[in-house]
Amino acid sequence: MVQKRGFLALATPITPPMVASAQTKQDQGTDLHRLPPSF
Repeated sequence: MVQKRGFLALATPITPPMVASAQTKQDQGTDLHRLPPSF
């Protein structure tokens, strides 16, 4: 259980930046990146 929790704790902070990076790259040139990260 501790391992799972540790993995989740590590994956949680890493997921947002990765998703934001991918989204910014895809939405480059659009007004979507101007809106707050709702996804």
